[in-house]
Amino acid sequence: MRKYIILLLLLFPLVSFSQPRKDFKNGTFGVKISDTEIAEDYVIIRKGRKQIERHSGTTSEYRIKWVSDYFYKLTLVESTRADFTANEVTVNILSVRENEYTALGQSSVFGCFKVIIFRIDEK
Repeated sequence: MRKYIILLLLLFPLVSFSQPRKDFKNGTFGVKISDTEIAEDYVIIRKGRKQIERHSGTTSEYRIKWVSDYFYKLTLVESTRADFTANEVTVNILSVRENEYTALGQSSVFGCFKVIIFRIDEK
């Protein structure tokens, strides 16, 4: 009986995250700070191993490395913000809905933060 309980606990994440993350590996996305508050001027563009973020007149380019379907790392390549020092950001996808996901991120500049990333282009 104990073996079956352990097996169920191991399989539960696979069932709850059945939507493939490849839907979010390329495209144009917006950012929500909470379920209702959209960061109107924040746009993320992903293509291949590159992620470009535009926010409040600034642009930052990152190299994105998908460690798994639920976890990726962003490494800063360049930014138009002179005071920007977040060289690496790690992002863990917590949950997925049809066209958005909720993620927990961490960086040396922002600390730990929670965001909702939503698709603004067509798949």
